[in-house]
Amino acid sequence: MRPRVRLGFPAPARLAGHLRAALAGKVDVVAPGDDPDGSFDAIVAWRLPEALLSAAGDGLRLCVSPGADVAQLLEALRTRPGVRVANCHGNAHHTAESAVALLLAAMKDIPRHDAAVRTGREAP
Repeated sequence: MRPRVRLGFPAPARLAGHLRAALAGKVDVVAPGDDPDGSFDAIVAWRLPEALLSAAGDGLRLCVSPGADVAQLLEALRTRPGVRVANCHGNAHHTAESAVALLLAAMKDIPRHDAAVRTGREAP
C-alpha cells in the first residue's frame, strides 16, 4: 500500500497535478477539495487545524512544514506521540541572495548614499 500524503493548504490545481505526476505509483497525494477516504500517513502544512488532524486518523506518522518554523505543528501534535515533524527550507537560495545583497550594500555604504541623494545632497 502506498503512503498517503495530505496537502494541508489550498494547492493550485497545477501544483497538485505536478506532485501527483512526479510521485505517481509511489505516493498518493490528496489535496484540499479531494474526497479523502481513510487516514493519511503524512501531512504537509504550515498549521494543523483540528479538523485536518482528526481526518488524518491514527496512521499519521509525519508532518512537514513547507517553511522553516515548526512550532505550531509541535503544539498541534502534543497529544500525538510518535508523529515526526520536519521542515523545508525552500527559501534558502533567496535568503542567501538577500544576505549577500545586504552585505554588499553595507560594504559600499549604500544606505548613507541613498539618504543623501533622496534629500538632495551630494553623495559623500
